Amino acid sequence: MTQTYVQFQDEARDKVVAIFPGTMEDDPQPLDAYPVQGMLDDSDELVLNYLNPPITPEMELANNTATRNSLLSIATLAIDPLQDAVDLDDATDADIALLKKWKQYRVAVNRLDLNLSNVIWPVPPA
Repeated sequence: MTQTYVQFQDEARDKVVAIFPGTMEDDPQPLDAYPVQGMLDDSDELVLNYLNPPITPEMELANNTATRNSLLSIATLAIDPLQDAVDLDDATDADIALLKKWKQYRVAVNRLDLNLSNVIWPVPPA
């Protein structure tokens, strides 16, 4: 098992805040700049959490909000020309049916609870 040279957040040593190349013996970091240093196995949960931090509820909400906004933009780009055709009395029956589906989709996307960790996104019209 490989050891990783780390800096801990504080004396509790329950959170890694930096990982350094080399070992403490080969490449020591200045203790005044990087206090509370140590070695951990590469597979240690603290090392793994530093390399791949768990997603916080705030991050989940931000990701879901960005996805929702993107899907709403896509829906609006599909709706606008169809609505123009309707407004100009130039829409076919297929245009009108597709417009309704896109509007239903956009409403469904907008009503989703973005605080959920596994949002089930609606499927856009074909």
